[in-house]
Amino acid sequence: MAIVATKEKTVKDLTVSELKQLIQESIAEDIEAWRATFEIISNKTLMGQIRGASKARSEGRESDFIPWEKVKREV
Repeated sequence: MAIVATKEKTVKDLTVSELKQLIQESIAEDIEAWRATFEIISNKTLMGQIRGASKARSEGRESDFIPWEKVKREV
């Protein structure tokens, strides 16, 4: 965050301008997270894949998943 330079400040140490900026940045992050969530929820194909993965996981079908170690190496 741009507001904090060398040490963390408490809310009482912030100027009004810094506090406004912090609030705006926080709201912008929340809006972006909600936008991504709505984008996923509105995608029927992706939601079907998520439901299928959830079902496979609850049924213990480990072979349906790629181990994290393998995925991590490929990223």
